[in-house]
Amino acid sequence: RKKLHKIILKEKPDIVFFNNFPSTLWAQKFDNIPTICYPHDIELLYGNTYIQNLNKMQYWLWKIFRLFLRSYEKTLWKNFDLIISNSKFTSKNIFKEYGRKSLVLHPGTNIQKFISNGNKERAIITFASQKSQNPEILLQAVSNLNDDDSNFEIWIIGDAFQYRTKLTEY
Repeated sequence: RKKLHKIILKEKPDIVFFNNFPSTLWAQKFDNIPTICYPHDIELLYGNTYIQNLNKMQYWLWKIFRLFLRSYEKTLWKNFDLIISNSKFTSKNIFKEYGRKSLVLHPGTNIQKFISNGNKERAIITFASQKSQNPEILLQAVSNLNDDDSNFEIWIIGDAFQYRTKLTEY
C-alpha cells in the first residue's frame, strides 16, 4: 500500500481506478486525486458462487478467511470518491454490504453484432469469456426443454478458446 501511494503521488494520474476485489484491498486516499471503484461482482466475498466447487477443506478455509477479509475490506471503501456499478442489482448489493451508493452505468453493446440469422424468432444471450460465468448451466437447462419450447437461438459472447470446445458438447 505504501509503495502504491508513493507511485501515485509521483505519477499524479487524473484518477485512480480500482476494478474489483482484490484490488480494492489497496484502496486509499491520494491527496486530491479522485479514487473510483468499479466492482463488477462482489460475490467472491459475499456469496458462494465462486467457492461452491472447491473441495471441502478449501471451501471452509475460504469461508473462514473471508469473514476477516470482509471486515477489513469494508473499512477501505470509505476511500472511494465514486463507486460505479454496472447494474441496479449490483448497486443494491453494494449498498447492502458496504452502505455506499453507486452510480449505475450499464455497459454499452453494439446490437448490430447480434442480429439473428433468421432461423429462430428469439435469442438468449449469455457470456462465456471465463469458466466462472458458468454458461453450461444455461446449456444444460435448455437441453431439458421439449422441442416445442426451443424456438430460439443461444448466443454465447466471449472467447475462451479451450473452454469453447467444452461448450460445443452441449
